[in-house]
Amino acid sequence: MPTDVRIEAVPSDGCLVMTVVGEVDLDNFQQLEDAFADADPSLPLVLDLSRVPFMDSIGLRTLAQAHRATRARGAAFVLVPSPAVVQLIAVSGLDRILATRPSVA
Repeated sequence: MPTDVRIEAVPSDGCLVMTVVGEVDLDNFQQLEDAFADADPSLPLVLDLSRVPFMDSIGLRTLAQAHRATRARGAAFVLVPSPAVVQLIAVSGLDRILATRPSVA
């Protein structure tokens, strides 16, 4: 059974805050890819993953691709990760390239 994920993107203070709620895995990563594709390319992206209790390697790959695409446009890409996502990006080594913040505020 596919897991549900909710994604909301809202412009705020000159950037796009994309909030993800739920697990990100093989069953639903395409929703996240689609949200990145639909995002305004002129805005820096703040990706709020603070309510993501689980992410698998396909979700991590999706983050890395979004980071690469956003940075290629010259825009900032910042993560607000949950503890589970912090651990995943640390184990993968992506913590050396992905900028993180403790909160959206």
